Amino acid sequence: MENHPFIVVHDYGMGAVHGVVDAPSKELVQEALGPGWVVYEPGEAGAPTQTIDDFDLRSPLDPPQQWLKDQLYISARQSEGKVPYSFKSNQGGLLEYWTVWARSAQEVVILYPWLAPFYGEAMDEVMMKLRKTCDIDCAADFLKV
Repeated sequence: MENHPFIVVHDYGMGAVHGVVDAPSKELVQEALGPGWVVYEPGEAGAPTQTIDDFDLRSPLDPPQQWLKDQLYISARQSEGKVPYSFKSNQGGLLEYWTVWARSAQEVVILYPWLAPFYGEAMDEVMMKLRKTCDIDCAADFLKV
């Protein structure tokens, strides 16, 4: 089947993501991204008024570019009832920052007691890029880092 452009929008409350996903059908895009997303055909009522070429983010559904891979990962974790929690560890004098997708912060502390929750600490751009992202249900995520 031939790909067509679909405008995708997700309002996270503190910011939004919008872009264009090229796919065979609107239904495939909606299914892949999940319920937090609104998928529009160009010109559909309620769609953003930009033209398809005005969007900075554009990706085929298969294979997705990195921005879309990230959004698919986030949507999958949210559909499992998980939210991102910030943690840090200081093992062997090496300070590391982690984002752990889990159902609660307590769940993380019980399974991985060497991680400590942190809130409100300023992180520079370099530290944000070095931050490790893991899923609580994927023990391999914690072993490979």
